[in-house]
Amino acid sequence: MNILSITDKDHAACAYFLAQAVNRYTEHTCRAVRRMTIDRGYIHYPTDIAAPPEREVLDMWAWADVVHIHDNNPWRKLCKPPKPTVISYNGSMYRRNRGHLDRRDADKGWISTCTTLNVKLLSGRLRWLPCCRPNLSSYRDPADGFLVVQAPTKRQYKQTDQVIACLEGLADKGVTYDIIERASWEECLQRKGQAHVLVDQFDTGIGCNAVEAWLMGIPVVAGCTDAHAAEFEREVGYVPFTRVSARYEGNDTHVNAGELRRVLLRLKGDVGFYAAEVARGARYVKTFHTPGAVAARAVALYEEALGNAPAQPEPQPEPVELADVGRAGMVLVRYIGGNTGRQTFWGAVTGQVYEFGGDREYGYVDRRDVGGLLHPSRRSQRAEFEVV
Repeated sequence: MNILSITDKDHAACAYFLAQAVNRYTEHTCRAVRRMTIDRGYIHYPTDIAAPPEREVLDMWAWADVVHIHDNNPWRKLCKPPKPTVISYNGSMYRRNRGHLDRRDADKGWISTCTTLNVKLLSGRLRWLPCCRPNLSSYRDPADGFLVVQAPTKRQYKQTDQVIACLEGLADKGVTYDIIERASWEECLQRKGQAHVLVDQFDTGIGCNAVEAWLMGIPVVAGCTDAHAAEFEREVGYVPFTRVSARYEGNDTHVNAGELRRVLLRLKGDVGFYAAEVARGARYVKTFHTPGAVAARAVALYEEALGNAPAQPEPQPEPVELADVGRAGMVLVRYIGGNTGRQTFWGAVTGQVYEFGGDREYGYVDRRDVGGLLHPSRRSQRAEFEVV
């Protein structure tokens, strides 16, 4: 079976690592194609085929038996005829317009998946296809003392400022910290490998950074909603990270600083607790995120898409409201109209780029930029928005 894995930016290299796993651990062949370069603010992961000419994309499309799309196919207007398709959603795009995407996928007969369990909560259509990562144990090189790291792409998504405030208050307890930003993947791994604890997200649980930490033998501290924790219990049997609670007020997430402080100090001072958390994380990634495990799951989905395997219906959980999922410092807005097609807007305060239009009706906007979108200063910008 030939699989073509298509992605726009592949921020966390999910397409790349999955293609490598399928090629190594199965009898099938997979190629990953990426159209865009990674934004400056993101960790720079490796790629398979980056920005190929359109002719090459069309040749690979003809070669493929099954197509695996990650969020969206940037060459969708070129790639004909339709192919059996598995589509994976990583988060933001699906949250913006999940109703439309569910209807489209059902109409086309696509198999819909997601890489994280918090996204799976949003729809009964989604299957969980965990992100894949190779063995990273060679990067483990613990620093002296007790080092806590976090690797945010956008600080407000991981409550980084609140985490830093807590860590600065632990300096007299021998706790140091490193915030990894705008680094290559190699540099990120080297710095992460020195850590004793990784702090990840507090509204959407864990991401690829946590998976990489566990593969190095580093415990993970994070937070999630009760619904998200229950989904971990259902799919995995336990919550793999050391959970710290958070308070959700609208679209703002407030970390329980006292609880975070107590957890970090216990990990520092309780050798037995630390070892148990390392073991729990190692058991989780070995079962769900290693290349062989993810490749096996993916191939089963590809065979199902081809019609070579019976569908495996899963229990259909009730979708949760977007407010329950949470976005720290972010406000959900709806693009009403006023422009044609997809348009790009810059936040007046933060300078962040937001895209609306086309299939992007909803999106999260930094709360500091909401006023500028609702009341633009330039008359030529005629887009209309409303807070959801």
